[in-house]
Amino acid sequence: MFHNEQDIFRGLPQGFVAGRYHSLAVNVDGVQELEITASSSDGTIMAIRHQVHP
Repeated sequence: MFHNEQDIFRGLPQGFVAGRYHSLAVNVDGVQELEITASSSDGTIMAIRHQVHP
């Protein structure tokens, strides 16, 4: 998993192996308040953060 090195990802290496808990996916297009904070090597969004209400 590749991440922004902030919050819960602070101190974790880039590219670490993580399992997906579920098969849900999110599309953040058009939602300006959501920031992608982690993604898989194939670009699947793995974590998001709300910029106003973290």
